[in-house]
Amino acid sequence: MRKYFILIFLFFIGCQKQSTTIQDYQVIKLPSSDRWKSYHYYLQGEIAANYGLYEDAVNFFENASQINSDIDIRYRLAVEHARNFRFEPALTIVEDILQKDPDNFFAILLRAKINATKGNYEESQDDFRLVLEHPELQKHPYEKIRTQLSLVALQIEAKDYKAAKELLEKMQKEDPNNELAYYYMARVYTEEGNLDKAQKYFEKTIQVNEDFVLSYRALALMYDYRDESDKQIEVMEKIIKIQPQDIQTRTQLIRLYMANEKLGDAKKHENYFENRFEENIQFCFELGLFYVQNKMFHSADQVFEKCQKIYPEDDQLRYYHALSLYYIDRKDESLDAFSSIQPLSEFYEKSILARASILRELQTHQQIVEVFEQGLKAKSTSPEIPLHYARYQFERDNNDEAREILKRALRKFEKDEPLALLLAEIYEKEKSYIEMEKILRNVISNNPSSASALNFLGYSYADRNIELQQAEALILKALEIKPQDGYIQDSLAWVYFKQKKYDQALKIIEVAVKFVPNEAIIWEHYGDILYQLNKPKKALEAYNKALELEKNDDKKKKIQNKISASSK
Repeated sequence: MRKYFILIFLFFIGCQKQSTTIQDYQVIKLPSSDRWKSYHYYLQGEIAANYGLYEDAVNFFENASQINSDIDIRYRLAVEHARNFRFEPALTIVEDILQKDPDNFFAILLRAKINATKGNYEESQDDFRLVLEHPELQKHPYEKIRTQLSLVALQIEAKDYKAAKELLEKMQKEDPNNELAYYYMARVYTEEGNLDKAQKYFEKTIQVNEDFVLSYRALALMYDYRDESDKQIEVMEKIIKIQPQDIQTRTQLIRLYMANEKLGDAKKHENYFENRFEENIQFCFELGLFYVQNKMFHSADQVFEKCQKIYPEDDQLRYYHALSLYYIDRKDESLDAFSSIQPLSEFYEKSILARASILRELQTHQQIVEVFEQGLKAKSTSPEIPLHYARYQFERDNNDEAREILKRALRKFEKDEPLALLLAEIYEKEKSYIEMEKILRNVISNNPSSASALNFLGYSYADRNIELQQAEALILKALEIKPQDGYIQDSLAWVYFKQKKYDQALKIIEVAVKFVPNEAIIWEHYGDILYQLNKPKKALEAYNKALELEKNDDKKKKIQNKISASSK
């Protein structure tokens, strides 16, 4: 059956004029017999699938299947569903096929692959074992290797390393030159933590196939872990010989050579990028950003300056060049470079924020306001500019200006959460709690999964020692959404503190300081809890840590008073 489909498909393809859409085939007059009608729909389905038209392909295959219930057509429909991650309809068809033909090799194999993709590892392993025992497999040697490796991967996932090794040893005996059998054995030993044996098998893989890059990469990671930089460099150079355009490996080699003071060798790879700047702008970004990430800002500046001459209209290069000028303390030139980015550029918004940030360092308030106002006029579609503008005014205690900026922005961006949360923060500072709660309730209504709004409102209740039961519920919900958020953990500890559940509070705050070890208020809360538990020495340690981290003078005085009380 499948042979006929292929022959007819080739016939149609050979006879057709150049066509670009599936509609070209929908106007063909259907053949009169049912058999040929089913072939016609089947071919239409193949063409639709080839164009990536999933719904059309499925419709055609279903039409073919309704006319001709042949298992091959049903199987092809299941494959199309599976390729598009519609696993449930695919499995339904596969099960139907297997009811009619329990020994159908391709249906069992497809079910195994679908279950593996869905994470149903036990069912998948059972099916892969059936496939390996199936006589049909002998006709498909490549599929046999793929099936064996799929089963090994599942066994590794299930930590059944013994079974994985037994199957891999069998594969090695069947074909001593199967590099994948050695590679997967190395992976098994890596998972077990036996790096010496893993290394041996990675090396064996390379003996079988000296161009097997995955093993070189694995060995490079091992040598990096063991601080054997010479060996790491050696295998990475082999990767470059096999894949000269491997940019990531080249940048790693530059870093390694520089760390080992082998500047000439590093320069060889730097030259590889520099000689290709005109060939592809991506080489400019790769080398320039590599220098930025490694804090080699002068080198980054040289790269971006050179590349900007080659690509004078590219705003991304202009942006990164401006950034590199800032890093080498040429702030005036950096400001000029950022200012040259025009409003239509996708980097305009970032350039406005960068200019404002630099001007803040220079403490030029009027210029900062002018830059933000310029950004608001030129980029009215951006909520980020008013957000940062309002944050700047708020931090300067210009609450009226900040509030007005946010209200204007929220008229345009009604559901923008960061804008709303900042406005709520301003109202909280002004003790306008009714307005604050109204905003937070609105955010939660729009987004019930807003951990920030839930935590904000819950903490505000706790801090004011009101609605403690509701505060606990809000914060617990926030914690369900972000279980590893130290600030939310701190809020929950503070609720328990206010409820005088000091033992519970202590357990939670100890988790919070691990997640956020550099936050003054969390250490202050830690001290408060310890003090209530009659542990003044430990409380003193926590307060001292809070004092060390706190920047606000008024808050420092408050902590200092607690230190004095704990010292008595």
